Amino acid sequence: MNFNQYVVLLIIASLVNVGFAQVVPGNEADLCPGLTNILPLNTASFGPLKEVFNCDVIERQAFSERRPYRNGRSGKETAFWAQEMVGGDMAREYMDKLKRAEGSGSGGVAEVPVGVLDVGFALTNLPRNRMTGNALACRQAVRECNPDAADYVMRGLTLEDIDAMGLPKFGTCPAMTQHCPAHLGDDSEHGTSVSNLILGPPPMASTDQARLSWVDTASRPMEEIVSSFEATTPKPRILNMSIACHLEIRHLCESWPPSIKRISDQTIAVKASGNNFPEEVDPTSKIINGIVVGSLTPSGLASDFSQDGHEVTISAPSDYSIQSLSPRKYDDERPGSRPTLFSGTSGATPMVTSALTNVLALLPDISTAEIKTLLRKTAIPTAGTMNGNNGAGSLNALKLVQVAHRLKEMNLPRSEAKALLNQDSLYDFNDQAQSLVTRAQELMREVPYDANICERHKRAFKLLRQAFFLAPREHNVRKALADIYRANGYEAQADFADPSAGKHAIAMKMADKELRLRALIRSGSFKSSDTSLLREVLQQKEVGHRTNSMLYALLPEHQASLAQALEGLSEEQIEPLYIDLAQEKRMSSEKALTFMQLLLHSPKPAKKNVIFYVFKGLPENMASSVFDEAFRSPNKEDRRNAIDYVYNYCDKNKSVQYLSNLLEHEQDPDLIKQATKLKEKLETSP
Repeated sequence: MNFNQYVVLLIIASLVNVGFAQVVPGNEADLCPGLTNILPLNTASFGPLKEVFNCDVIERQAFSERRPYRNGRSGKETAFWAQEMVGGDMAREYMDKLKRAEGSGSGGVAEVPVGVLDVGFALTNLPRNRMTGNALACRQAVRECNPDAADYVMRGLTLEDIDAMGLPKFGTCPAMTQHCPAHLGDDSEHGTSVSNLILGPPPMASTDQARLSWVDTASRPMEEIVSSFEATTPKPRILNMSIACHLEIRHLCESWPPSIKRISDQTIAVKASGNNFPEEVDPTSKIINGIVVGSLTPSGLASDFSQDGHEVTISAPSDYSIQSLSPRKYDDERPGSRPTLFSGTSGATPMVTSALTNVLALLPDISTAEIKTLLRKTAIPTAGTMNGNNGAGSLNALKLVQVAHRLKEMNLPRSEAKALLNQDSLYDFNDQAQSLVTRAQELMREVPYDANICERHKRAFKLLRQAFFLAPREHNVRKALADIYRANGYEAQADFADPSAGKHAIAMKMADKELRLRALIRSGSFKSSDTSLLREVLQQKEVGHRTNSMLYALLPEHQASLAQALEGLSEEQIEPLYIDLAQEKRMSSEKALTFMQLLLHSPKPAKKNVIFYVFKGLPENMASSVFDEAFRSPNKEDRRNAIDYVYNYCDKNKSVQYLSNLLEHEQDPDLIKQATKLKEKLETSP
């Protein structure tokens, strides 16, 4: 069962007389001005396909929902939408053809040793014939030393679960001590899902050339990880790191930057940007000699969690619903892996690693800098990658491998090949794309409408997808592909193919109000006219922590909108908001200060002492300005709460100074009495 049978074939099944809609410009200029080398496709000429193409061609038993699509946050999406939108299936097919040609004296496709640094693995869930070196030795040690425990790890149990069952302690025998990293079974689902996106079966991964040669766990000391990496044979030619050092755990990973930098100088390093927007990317991403990867939604917007910055090299589809394989849960007695919905930049990163493995199989001596050029020149522009902070565009797995093969076939000296990487001619596949489009139109228009029409239309749609990847800036191809997706209800993937509606319009198509607000904030397309949406979301009974923490990204540009939205909130609504904001205050002390001031200025709640408490820890020069402002509040309760806070939580000398400042202008007898009493108590205390 190939990729198209799983996810694509239904897309044309209900297409009806669809023509080109007029391109409506959004907030951005046309992505591809002047690029009209490929002739327009009049999809309306394809015939009344709803009536003649009514065949069920999807084998559904592999899907728990018994259908080849799911309803996600962006609406209806094909089951393997992420792999589909980068051409992963086609890249793998292209490499298979090259390998078959190798038998006749051409091709030259090499296997590529791959490393994965993650949090835990169930190695027995990964294909044994795709392993070598340290990873294979560890897998064999697991089976040899703890066969029972290995089975349970394979089903998804943690080491704590296994220990509680009274089985032999996992990882204690000499073979595992010698060949496996510590904490191998911790969070085994994460590392297993990541690895399957690199070397799993089609359509999971875009390569068959990856050989897992080294695995390690980021929870052990970095010096041990570096030593293990440098000693392993064969050394990974490319290393996947779906890990990030967020502010919340920064104290646990302070040693990462120099150690990972040292490793990245010895391989092609591919690292996740992180899942804590609007926090900056971590220090490791800032200094690493490698590729930093962000995540995209099915519509091509940046995922609401994906951290951005100029350090991000490329983005790839993942969001909250990339299909992978993970260990079976402990209550499922069948061995092997299970389909799972993975997510995050953790899912986007192995997509890039898998695609680059194909490049390394053809160009084994290519450098990190040269790979960055390839990624940039082949990238697919999307709505979420227009400002440059989310990389050059979306990963294009098919064009990557075809450019690499073209360069290999030229057999140029190293210096000439390097110079050619920056030449547009190397990336020009317009003639091939035009031929694909022409053949697709012929297949769509063929008569009679007989039993073979399903196969003809499947082939036509595949040809259009190929043209899209080979000429990703050609508007006519993108528009035709979007027409077909949209006609069949895949609105988000239509916007991925043709983002001309603009970021704001695409964000407003999300499934509910809170998701729309997140998409507007993350895409940078929030407007003052969206203030009412902001207020409606904040007035909901429950608002997600991510939504609240993302409000930092609205400052300083949309401070007025935030002030208006906060005015109507009740105490019950506002308290969880500023608790969430306080938890993320390390992102920006200046913005945290602004929120304190906004909250103090809002008419509600009356009890604001919790505001001071949850924001404690701000730099002294910022805190003093807030207290001075609170002491001048017209609300007596605000001033009383500020008095209580400085007495209970501030340094003694600072508290005396704050209370002295208050007494210089306070006129309320009760507060004068309270402040005087507390000040005297502080001055006389030891």
